[in-house]
Amino acid sequence: MTRAARPDHLDLPLLLVEDLVRLTRAGMKTTTMRPMTAANSLIGGHASRKLFGRLDFLSHRVFVDKGPSPMGNPGPYLHVPDDDPEDPALHRVYSRVQPGDAFWVRERARVIEVNGSGARRMVRLRYEVDEAESGWVLYPPRLATPVIGHCVANGVHREGARTWLDVTSVQPRRPVDVDELEARADGFPCELHPQGNPPGKDCGCYVSAPRFRNAWREIYGEASLAGWAWSYGFAFRGGGG
Repeated sequence: MTRAARPDHLDLPLLLVEDLVRLTRAGMKTTTMRPMTAANSLIGGHASRKLFGRLDFLSHRVFVDKGPSPMGNPGPYLHVPDDDPEDPALHRVYSRVQPGDAFWVRERARVIEVNGSGARRMVRLRYEVDEAESGWVLYPPRLATPVIGHCVANGVHREGARTWLDVTSVQPRRPVDVDELEARADGFPCELHPQGNPPGKDCGCYVSAPRFRNAWREIYGEASLAGWAWSYGFAFRGGGG
């Protein structure tokens, strides 16, 4: 079920809709993408919302560096200049989440039993995607009072998460460039060959990449598919519980 915290690693929630939870647990979704933002990025090893806001992603000088960086980041990462008109410096931009870190899937789960109170309160859960039930898991005081028959607010909490994903690689990617195989690995299987199209296998159809871009546009808007819009592509292993 849950994992002990590792002081030297990040583990972060990953919110997925039910279809993507199902594909992830079946091993049919092995990557995910998230827009590059000040909140999920480091610049030269440091977090800086102010500096991130000054980065010029429209510049022709933006490029992916395979690494490693002088500070030891293995790469790849993005080189982006700032908007200083007199002396625009190049900055190394990379994800806070790195290989070795983990995501836990925040899926819908309903409380079916409650025992104890305060810091020792425990619950049993039923996961909405497949009706599977958990054993007793900790339900910490930071959460709203559990109500039998109701879902955990905002998706299952860390202690109740059953799906853990170990990050194996992080790539700066432009969503507009996502190809057919990348889209399938992200959870958009070929609808013409849904059973015979595992990630990394090409059936020759070109349907997954357009579906990915349409979904991305619906979530993040048309500008998110512009040539200057960058994201992080995370590959992971795990998913079966």
